[in-house]
Amino acid sequence: MRHGYVAVNLACILKLALPDLKVVSETNYRMKRSLRGPDLAVVRDASPARWLTEPPILVVEVLSPSTRREDLVRKYNEYAEAGVGQYWVADPDGEDVALEVFELADGRYRSLLVLDAHHPKVEVPVGEHGVVPLTLAEVFGG
Repeated sequence: MRHGYVAVNLACILKLALPDLKVVSETNYRMKRSLRGPDLAVVRDASPARWLTEPPILVVEVLSPSTRREDLVRKYNEYAEAGVGQYWVADPDGEDVALEVFELADGRYRSLLVLDAHHPKVEVPVGEHGVVPLTLAEVFGG
């Protein structure tokens, strides 16, 4: 339940902060060697096609115990290779509740910022699309 709660919170925050873009869930992204279904994807245009074929501007994965390694290792590398501009990883059940934003630079992700107890309020620049303000309380709730 916590996984879905965090995903919905982030979808609402992204939609408000980036009104010219589309926030989608329950979609699949076809890459060269794999097919992925991120928890959320932010795209320029939400076509009615079943598969995204263009790299999303950003994808969000909310970690759960059963997908943790997949999200942190395999998807991380595959999204970078596919050209996804930002990869957001939310960890609602970790030792330290946190969200880390990675940004693509020279074909690899680098950590852009972390939202956690030490940084409970941040602003995430999303290229020319705008800035997404985040607070720990809004993303993870009470």
